Amino acid sequence: VICNAVFHGKSFSWTVKSISLPYNGLIGTLDTSVGDFPDLLFLDLHNNPSLSGEIPASICGLENLQVLKLSQCNFAGQLPECWTSLPRIESISFAQNEHLIGNLPEIAPDQLHLLQSLDLSFTNLNGSLPENIGVVQSLEKLDLSFSRFSGTIPITIG
Repeated sequence: VICNAVFHGKSFSWTVKSISLPYNGLIGTLDTSVGDFPDLLFLDLHNNPSLSGEIPASICGLENLQVLKLSQCNFAGQLPECWTSLPRIESISFAQNEHLIGNLPEIAPDQLHLLQSLDLSFTNLNGSLPENIGVVQSLEKLDLSFSRFSGTIPITIG
């Protein structure tokens, strides 16, 4: 998406690299057009409790995204399986979305190689952790507190 503006007779163009709207009282759903920002690096919509519905799979088209903060909203349903394919993602928080359900997908060795922080706390995500979650060697913080995961901690987490 390229934004254009005219200021004092001069034309300016730029691409959207950051959307930061926490604590803004956003109401409704996250539109699929969120995926129309190919240069987006930072998406922060946390603490908008009236933002609901499913997280659209179009977020997976944000190939340059580094930070995704969708915590403290009211998202429901399953996470799009493609979220593990975000090539430049460093930090993800889906925390405190108590209506998020389902399992985490397996993580391929070439996925999430830059991920440092993953917060899935206070969700209803469940099932076993993917056995290969430890292949994410850059992972420094994994918060699963008050979620519904079960089973043993995979040996790959060291």
